[in-house]
Amino acid sequence: MKAPASKSQQQQAEKTVNNDPNAPITENQLKAIHVLLDKLKVDDKLKHAYMADVLQLEKEPETLKTLTKVQGSTAIERLNLLIKDVA
Repeated sequence: MKAPASKSQQQQAEKTVNNDPNAPITENQLKAIHVLLDKLKVDDKLKHAYMADVLQLEKEPETLKTLTKVQGSTAIERLNLLIKDVA
């Protein structure tokens, strides 16, 4: 049986996961991106192409779930800036 991790070990593990540039996008990030895209009135059929443009990706993602956590944060930042520009 494995001994429970100490609080500092748990915090370090969380920090490592949070700092992983390849960590998958979170559900909360996906929800936020969809809300922002809706505010920008981006058509559902164009959302993936729009995100590829916003993130300057070489190719369109098949699904937004393939984005990384870092890309999710970047997308949210940029979409918020676009909303401010439109307002």
